[in-house]
Amino acid sequence: MVRDSKQYTTIDTRPPSLAIDTPQNGGYVAPGKLLVRGRTDPGSFVAVNDQRAEEVQGVFTSTVEASGRDFVIHVTAADQAGNIAQLEITVQASARYSDVAVDNPAFLAI
Repeated sequence: MVRDSKQYTTIDTRPPSLAIDTPQNGGYVAPGKLLVRGRTDPGSFVAVNDQRAEEVQGVFTSTVEASGRDFVIHVTAADQAGNIAQLEITVQASARYSDVAVDNPAFLAI
């Protein structure tokens, strides 16, 4: 008796999900250490501005040193199959006006 045995291989070509929760694109942040937090598929490798981020159960965090009017945050996630997802946001990491501190409640009203 000849047995027909077929094997199938599934190839994963779908990139991991990727979302940046904080900070928000276009937002104003205090210059200095800035926590970047977001979500991806559990087990993915995540880098924020080319530095490895900590990922636990699909939530990633990384601290960057924010400075300048147009500070770019680039996030890359790669899954075990080598699929890559990328996101980029820009924040303002300097005071809008030098006479109002970023942490002053009036700052956002200006």
